[in-house]
Amino acid sequence: MKNFLSRRSSGESSAMSRGADVHMIDASEGQAAELTPRSVLAIGWKRKWMIVGCVGLALVGGLFYLKNATPQYTGYAKLYIKKNAPTLISSDGAAVLGNDETLIYTQTALMTSSPVINDAISRMTPSTMLTFAETTDPAGFLKTELIIEVGKRDGILTLSFDSPSRDEAAQVVGAVIDAYRAYQANQNKTSASEVLTVLQREKDKRVAELDVKRKEQTEFLKSHGQISFKTNDKGNIIYQRLAKLSDELTSAQIAALNAKVNLGSSNTPSASRNQVALTQGRADELAKAFEEQQKLALQLNASEAEYNSLTTEVARLERLLDTLDARMKELDLAQDGGGTNISIIEQAAASAGPTNPNRSKALGISVLAGLLLGASLVTLRELTDERLRSSDDIIATLGMPVLGMIPHMNGRQSPAIRGRKVQLEFMSDVAEAYRTLRTSIYFGTRNDPAKTLLVTSPSQGDGKSTTASNLAIAIAQAGRRTLIVDTDFRRPQLHKIFEIKDETGLSSVLAGRETLDKAIHQTGVKGLEILPCGPIPSNPSEILNSDAFAKLLMSLSSRYDMIVLDSPPVSPVTDARILGAICDATLLVLKTDKSTRKNATLSADALHSVGARLLGVVCNGVTRKKGSERYYTGYGYGYPRSGQSRHNGGSGEARRLPVSQMSE
Repeated sequence: MKNFLSRRSSGESSAMSRGADVHMIDASEGQAAELTPRSVLAIGWKRKWMIVGCVGLALVGGLFYLKNATPQYTGYAKLYIKKNAPTLISSDGAAVLGNDETLIYTQTALMTSSPVINDAISRMTPSTMLTFAETTDPAGFLKTELIIEVGKRDGILTLSFDSPSRDEAAQVVGAVIDAYRAYQANQNKTSASEVLTVLQREKDKRVAELDVKRKEQTEFLKSHGQISFKTNDKGNIIYQRLAKLSDELTSAQIAALNAKVNLGSSNTPSASRNQVALTQGRADELAKAFEEQQKLALQLNASEAEYNSLTTEVARLERLLDTLDARMKELDLAQDGGGTNISIIEQAAASAGPTNPNRSKALGISVLAGLLLGASLVTLRELTDERLRSSDDIIATLGMPVLGMIPHMNGRQSPAIRGRKVQLEFMSDVAEAYRTLRTSIYFGTRNDPAKTLLVTSPSQGDGKSTTASNLAIAIAQAGRRTLIVDTDFRRPQLHKIFEIKDETGLSSVLAGRETLDKAIHQTGVKGLEILPCGPIPSNPSEILNSDAFAKLLMSLSSRYDMIVLDSPPVSPVTDARILGAICDATLLVLKTDKSTRKNATLSADALHSVGARLLGVVCNGVTRKKGSERYYTGYGYGYPRSGQSRHNGGSGEARRLPVSQMSE
């Protein structure tokens, strides 16, 4: 008694903080699971028909386009362009002009320039051509639609143009090529003429310089009057005189030296001295003459250097004039042959069949567009759809384990049939799912046994009453003395499920109008009894939050092995929170494709806030589909399908197990 009262008054703050912490941690882990490729593929598979519909719609659009589109033929041609550029010569004979490295790209831009395009249009009759039937600006249309591609390796230009007429497609490309060649020919002639003018002016200038140098050379020869300016030339008088004087001076100096030697050994000193004087005098005179002649030779060297400079300049100018003459002759030929060499590798022609629209490409684009549209719609739908559609969604949203996945049951069946599936269809997949839930609860509370189990849901229609009744039957069939209590004072359902009268029940006992033993009814399932709601009171929350209810629940706990309480939903009223604070464990029932993330989160937070011990979630209404998240009857143990009833007489003896074997 003390335990129930303390839990109701304090809300078990320690349990609340523990539950809140676990909820926050698990939720953060669950959020990470949303980003896995597997979950993305699962979302796509879940809404595959939306994607299939978008792809089908896009294919229909593609087929409609192919049916109504005008066939287009492609005219094409291939050119190779090489520039034979004229070369100008600088004053030192070096080339100053050569081939342009950007020639190919320059010519590509030139082909789509206004002069070439306008000339190409003038070579055709656009008013009578199907190609230009829908445009008022043929030149602009041609400039926009003409495609020129440059080969990355070979530099070959490929021209292409699409037209609804096969003949006109080739005609347009041919006209562009003709206009381009004519433009180039005109430009080449103009360029060659301009360069010839420049070269002619250069030639006239150099001829004038050559005439001046030749005149200077002639005047130099006249002024110096020399036969030759070469010092080693035998016809040079100064050179001959200098050589002869050098020889005579050497002989005279040797003779004077010999005379001096003989003077020292002679017996007639007076005669010897005279001879020495004569010899020395002649040597001195020759030395003086040699010096004068040497000065003349040095002057001759300077004149020779000046003369050689004039001769070299004349020769250079003559060579430059020869080069200019040769270049001018080349330009004369270039005027006729053209400065740019245009080779047509493939003449203008058109494709044998239509190239546009391309059926394969159009259908491929349609499929891709359909997939993108479908993926966008699925993503938008998933972002705006708050409903929980799978166990992965529940785990990611709440961070709590899914203890059981209950297959979908036919909504046209009565509450009595849906609520007693475990009893009426003992071998069905639904019954097996509830027995699996029973096992999960047993292992979840094995270390901390729970005798009072609250079953609630975020909102009405999630199947909490059906879950509570079937779970109570499954627990009773396992050999545990079980009581199911209807604490839903708003919209009670358990008396309808077990088909008993609701004249007396929980409200009657709490009001003191009836004893507990008379209010408890048999259910027809061995080991399972029911305490219905009874007459609906005017103050449900106050009754459930009273000491009388806490004492009653404690008294029932001493009489039964397990008490299952069916409560109102969490969101509309506070009854479920009151019950969650005093019950040993709580199950939150969610219905796939109905329960929303917001309601589920708010409900779980509300229960955690009062210290409720949330064991986990029961995923109700799971569609029977083969998949990783959907429940399906693929066990292979001979269980009949859910539609095949196999009654077990209501006794539950066929599956009665001792408590120690509840794990199954």
